[in-house]
Amino acid sequence: MFSYFKLGCSLYNALRSRTFYGQAYRAAFFLLITLFIIGPLSAFELGALKVKVADGVDSKDAPKLTYGRTIRLGLSHWVQKMAFSPDGRFLAIVDGPQVGSNDVLIWDLGKDKLQARIKSAYDCGNDPACQVEWGPKSAYVTFGQIDSPDGTMHCWDAITGDLLQVSPKYIWKGNFSFDGRKFLAAQTGPSFYSKFRVYNTDAWDFKEYVTKNIKILSMAWAENGQILVLGSWYDDGVARAGDSQADVAIGAPSLKMGDVVARLIDVDRDKMSKMLLLPAVKGVDVFNLSTNGAGNMAQFGAENILDLDKMQMITYCTLEDVKAGRMPATVAAPQNIAISGDGKFLFLKEEMPIFNNSAKNLILNAKTGKPLLWFFGGHRGIAVSPDGKQVAMGDGGSVKLLDLQ
Repeated sequence: MFSYFKLGCSLYNALRSRTFYGQAYRAAFFLLITLFIIGPLSAFELGALKVKVADGVDSKDAPKLTYGRTIRLGLSHWVQKMAFSPDGRFLAIVDGPQVGSNDVLIWDLGKDKLQARIKSAYDCGNDPACQVEWGPKSAYVTFGQIDSPDGTMHCWDAITGDLLQVSPKYIWKGNFSFDGRKFLAAQTGPSFYSKFRVYNTDAWDFKEYVTKNIKILSMAWAENGQILVLGSWYDDGVARAGDSQADVAIGAPSLKMGDVVARLIDVDRDKMSKMLLLPAVKGVDVFNLSTNGAGNMAQFGAENILDLDKMQMITYCTLEDVKAGRMPATVAAPQNIAISGDGKFLFLKEEMPIFNNSAKNLILNAKTGKPLLWFFGGHRGIAVSPDGKQVAMGDGGSVKLLDLQ
């Protein structure tokens, strides 16, 4: 008759054996322990979220961050990046179960269940420039750029997961306006350096615009329907203070070829702000640009914030800060950086291997760049709800939902 005692004795002897097979048994045994015991336990660790007020900050001045709940997808899933819908009802989760392709999971936060699964052949999860974009009234999701061999961008129904529409060809990377009625897209190639298009999302007709003397590197919507352009100055000369007001750089008497600048453009009123010189910033640092829900704060690279009300750059981090552990190592990945909708807080997520809850994450004052609160855990990806009350953090095959006060 089968005996659990005999089975236990056999397993014990196999684990004690010094033979090759004994070593193999031990390796398999500890692997199973890691996957099925330590792994799930690490996922529960955030039930008592570990936080630490930053040095020099009074606890009453730090935000309150607590564990809410966990969205469990399973061991076969791998959370890459996330985005809350504009109405806060859904969370789009880019899941990478297979190399080279992604699913987009639409999670209903109110009902705490999977609403739709979108299959995509495009590997958005491993493309640092690709983010999930929500369309008008949270009705559909898209990658916000070309995601197919024929040069089109797909838009999927957020409720059913069905393909809703396909954009015209060769819309390069862009994003929706805050009301979802327009889509901003830069043109690519040497002949389009300073051109961009604004599409109406109803019929996908567009108007084309030109940014004077700026080679576009990145663009985003800002407050009051304005467009924030980051790029490099290019001309056959130097712009001096005697030039037109729109071309005078803030904080610099002149501009040189290759200088990185920022400018606000109001296409409806045909107005452009003065250019803001971004000193010590290289072109590669501005590709990953994002703005908050109010459109008055912007973040780019791994160390810079733009206060668009004041047209002022704040550098909150240096490479030395990261090396010394004073700042998380976000690797400038946009999925690991988020701004709260009101522009009050900046969130930095350190990327770590799966089941490693030693990641150091940080909340900063977005207006000053001052560190406020450390929190720990998670492996990749962070997102903030439009009302600023929830933070989503990727943790292997699950998403931790944290409550922010």
